[in-house]
Amino acid sequence: MKEERLRILKMLEERKISVEEAAKLLEALEAPQEEPTEGKAKWLRVKIATKEGEKVNVNLPLSLAKFAVRFIPQEAKAKMEEKGVNLDQILGELTEVKIGKLVEVVDGDDCVEVWIE
Repeated sequence: MKEERLRILKMLEERKISVEEAAKLLEALEAPQEEPTEGKAKWLRVKIATKEGEKVNVNLPLSLAKFAVRFIPQEAKAKMEEKGVNLDQILGELTEVKIGKLVEVVDGDDCVEVWIE
């Protein structure tokens, strides 16, 4: 956690983020981390932040994702399945896992988080 604080302060020093943004990030670091809970997942959430300050937030209802899979061309589905990727199975299993953060990838100042709610 110390490394994350230093990174936030460095971004503030370099004027990549405002004082208010730095305060929010530091508060988030101090907040207790939620443990995954039991329940039926309804949302797939993806958050991406880069050192350039680009932010992407994707919030997708799992029911919409299941619906959208029907519109992926069969050729694309076949190529994914050749690589061992079965989207129907993945989406089905996502609704059965514990609610919470699935993965967090940090590479320098870049961060990707994926979780379900």
